[in-house]
Amino acid sequence: MSIGYLAVIVGVTAGVGLLLLVLAYDAARPTLVRRLAPALDVRERGRAQTSISAVEALIAAAGRDLGRAVGMIGSSTSSVRERLRTLGREEDVGQIRTEQLASAALGVGLVLLATPLLLARAVPGLIIVALALMAAVGGALARDTWLSIQVRRYRAQLVRQLPDIVELLALAISAGEGPLAALTRVCDIGTGELAARLRATLAAVHAGAPLAQALRELSEGNAVPALRRFSESMVTALERGTPLAAVLHAIAQDLRAEARESLMESGGKREIGMLVPVVFLILPVSVIFALYPGLHALNAVMT
Repeated sequence: MSIGYLAVIVGVTAGVGLLLLVLAYDAARPTLVRRLAPALDVRERGRAQTSISAVEALIAAAGRDLGRAVGMIGSSTSSVRERLRTLGREEDVGQIRTEQLASAALGVGLVLLATPLLLARAVPGLIIVALALMAAVGGALARDTWLSIQVRRYRAQLVRQLPDIVELLALAISAGEGPLAALTRVCDIGTGELAARLRATLAAVHAGAPLAQALRELSEGNAVPALRRFSESMVTALERGTPLAAVLHAIAQDLRAEARESLMESGGKREIGMLVPVVFLILPVSVIFALYPGLHALNAVMT
């Protein structure tokens, strides 16, 4: 394959990739017509739908197809939506797909920048194309992996903050405040992700939802067993009339005991991990320093 044909292939691939990226970005961006169409009557809604041009319809279809293609490469749309629900960003699925496409385009762009160097080293064109495809797939998977890392960090923050929040609730209820007043006080002085979740729960209660239902929804979509146990214990105590302060103190003690066990387990794993550099790096160097003088002396005597 000559350099001219390869340059044409690379240029066409880059142009198509940039065009698809622009189409996906435009399809994911909501327009004024799409925002107002649900609030209009049937006649105005029909006018709003007819006002959408064929180009916009084509862009939307291309964006959906690109989202499905990226879903085949990485995680499914349901998996992405579930992780975004954990982060409280369920409506950002289209944005995540666009960022995956941008990461894939960035990977292809890096390969294109390195193409002259690869051609100078007589690398075959098929290998360059394969590298571009691998870079595109790797970019899309990297954004999906970063989303999973964000979810793990978010859940870890919830677990770390939960014992302190439970202790504050228990102290407020022991002082004579009701459950709703205790939640309000904790939300006023609390910071972090769990306090933000509790503020959303308190807002749902002020909007008319029962406190038990709002507490059940607190742990939905998080996959955090400790938070689910906290919400279920509070709901059970509210429904059966169990002293809530005693229940919260018990939950806080259990959570702190689990945190200590998790810390000890993590320390044991790190201790085992420290054996790797000791066995494979420090110990061989020590053996070499111990044996080398003797081997050098024996070599001198034999010669």
